[in-house]
Amino acid sequence: MNDLLRVLAGFVLGYLLGSVSTAVIVGRAYGKDILEHGSRSAGLTNTLRVLGKTAAAVVLAGDVVKGVLACLIGLWLGVYLHAGAAVDCVSLLAAGAGAVIGHNWSIYFGFKGGKGCVSAWKVDPSGGVIGVQNYPPGFEMLPFLERSGGGDAERGHDCPDPAGSLC
Repeated sequence: MNDLLRVLAGFVLGYLLGSVSTAVIVGRAYGKDILEHGSRSAGLTNTLRVLGKTAAAVVLAGDVVKGVLACLIGLWLGVYLHAGAAVDCVSLLAAGAGAVIGHNWSIYFGFKGGKGCVSAWKVDPSGGVIGVQNYPPGFEMLPFLERSGGGDAERGHDCPDPAGSLC
């Protein structure tokens, strides 16, 4: 398979994996449709607000796992771009971007999802435990993939990162 097809496959697989909304699944396990309560966002903050800390912890773990799996798929596809001394795994970037887009606009749940903050944070290899403040080349698009607005933004805590600042 040529490189372009592997990058496209990484994006599509990342999108399909990112579309699995752990917030919706956990909400259904609790007997609530998370898209009908709180800010109506299928994300971590709304899950915490509507279902509590335990449910939010499960959603966080699920979102991190799906992002890591998407990036591992991209890494496994192994399409690298060499620019001078820098080497980037383009298929990893495509799979990670697909996971963020899938999280925001899930094909399985009527193209509704979260805001992509945790998804973008876990995809950003430069962020580590700090979050998505400084983007390496190729990651400048991640802030634009994060949804904003709605109930969370009006409450002043749109896209919190683990360090507590806003992304």
